[in-house]
Amino acid sequence: MCIRDRYYTLGKEASRSSDFSGIRDFSRILQSLWSNNLVKKNPSNAVFFLNYYLKCLFSLKNYSLANKQESGIKSLDLVNNADTFPASQRVTFFYFYGRLRLLNDDYSAAQVYLSRAFYSCKRDDYSHKRNILIYLIPSLLLLGKFPTNFNRTCNTILKEYNLMEYAKFIESVKKGDLRTFNQAFEANKMILIKRGLYFIMDKIRTILIRNLLFRIYLFHFTTKNDHKVDIALFQKGINLGLDEEHQYDLEEVESIIASFIFDNKMKAYISHKHLKVVFSNREPFPKIA
Repeated sequence: MCIRDRYYTLGKEASRSSDFSGIRDFSRILQSLWSNNLVKKNPSNAVFFLNYYLKCLFSLKNYSLANKQESGIKSLDLVNNADTFPASQRVTFFYFYGRLRLLNDDYSAAQVYLSRAFYSCKRDDYSHKRNILIYLIPSLLLLGKFPTNFNRTCNTILKEYNLMEYAKFIESVKKGDLRTFNQAFEANKMILIKRGLYFIMDKIRTILIRNLLFRIYLFHFTTKNDHKVDIALFQKGINLGLDEEHQYDLEEVESIIASFIFDNKMKAYISHKHLKVVFSNREPFPKIA
């Protein structure tokens, strides 16, 4: 424990530097320690130094170097051994590992590990739970899910953890309201950049558009009993309520639909000759995995 206390003190001192130079220097020390086989032979020590190292890398926004720790995490089987770690180290490990998975577009894994971090926290650990929810909520939205906890509503959770900036995002994704989403995105742009979530939340816009296309398809199918939908109808639905400068032209809508088909988020094909989308009879909008 002595070596841990020593580096814990050094880390505290490094975090006080105003220009990140202290954290940068400390991260180099931790990198050499994390690479040391003697440290890795003791899983408890390994996860302690890994957690501190990842914390420094995320503070420096050095995500590419953070990603390179994946091989070490897998070789030590830290995910499966996590239950043997002290609770505080387990929370920190799953928090950063969940964020790594989120950055790598592995949303299902991000949700799993961030959820494990959240439920490993003490019941009254408000600060850590809030930090975890900041990244868990986008992970859920990217999977087409919404934050609920023991029958509590989204808004109850957002109010409890002072995360009401997510309220408009969640509401707009549920309703397929692109205009509200764009307004929330602009209003919270600086917060998203600071949290490293700018591009993640931008990807959620595509989930919203998919939900909107699904609503348009359902309306068309129930009224026309037809699996063939004009691309122009999708364009009209997407542009509803948008300012002229933010509206999508027909080619852009066709490109969006093509990307959904390619990513297996829609079962359909595009008839370019007739400018229609022809949907599968079975599960035209598969569940997002």
